[in-house]
Amino acid sequence: MALLKTLAKGVHGIRECAKLPTNVYKKNGKVLVSKVKSERDLKATIKKSVDLIGGFSKVIKKGDKVLIKPNYVFPSRNPCCTASDFLQATIQLVKEQHPSEIVVGECCFGTHSTRSIMEKLGAMQILKREKVPLLAFEEGEWISVKLKSDTLADLGFAKKAFDFDKIVYLPCMKTHKYARFTLALKLTMGFTHPRERWTKIVPGSAMHEERIGDLNKAIHPDLIILDGRKAFVTEGPQNGQIVRPNVIMASGDRIALDVEAVRILQSYKADNKLDKADPWQYTQITRAIKNKLGARSQDEVKLV
Repeated sequence: MALLKTLAKGVHGIRECAKLPTNVYKKNGKVLVSKVKSERDLKATIKKSVDLIGGFSKVIKKGDKVLIKPNYVFPSRNPCCTASDFLQATIQLVKEQHPSEIVVGECCFGTHSTRSIMEKLGAMQILKREKVPLLAFEEGEWISVKLKSDTLADLGFAKKAFDFDKIVYLPCMKTHKYARFTLALKLTMGFTHPRERWTKIVPGSAMHEERIGDLNKAIHPDLIILDGRKAFVTEGPQNGQIVRPNVIMASGDRIALDVEAVRILQSYKADNKLDKADPWQYTQITRAIKNKLGARSQDEVKLV
């Protein structure tokens, strides 16, 4: 019954896309992407990864309202979904910046309940321990965003997601059986109305990858921290062959980070859809570039 209410819930009102924030994680005009080996102390490793591009304090200021957007799609453990230790360590590091509020926001895929999935995977216990609330988007209101896209109609997004000063993305590292890969750009899909993912984005359709690039015009991360300790290199997003790149990555640019993460996925010999030698040529990337969402070529990126 709860599921039917979620799928039947209407989208009310309309708004413009959120303004693209200035990427503060740059040096000499180039966007920074860090890639560090994960050590035993995960919190210290995440901090090191973000410090290499400028640190948490460069983007999160005292008094900010911060939304942390993890990756909970199905009731399956990392790398399908965000690992609980990664979520907890990030929350603790964000707390050290003295924001006025931290909220974790997500909407799982299909027929699943976000709250139930996070309970099963141990994430709700982490939120309780850290005294951070969950904003399960399907439990709230939806608003239509004017995407001005030639591939995607105006799309319902979680209304409350636009109420925060800063947004931190926590993608996992995975191939995807329909979209080729699911990293920072694909993570934005978790803000969208569950029904409209099927009726407008249409996973597996000919325009699926273009639509991922276009829906990213609606809302923007200020910081992305990717957990690449484990990854799927086949299938995805729910299951697949697991490898262990054992890296943590960070950037303020979702395009540049996705390109570098795809390079890691491509380094493994596996049966997947990563069939282009140059990651900059994948449609998710080219469409995001067309929408001026970040770096346009490798010349604009510095790996640190």
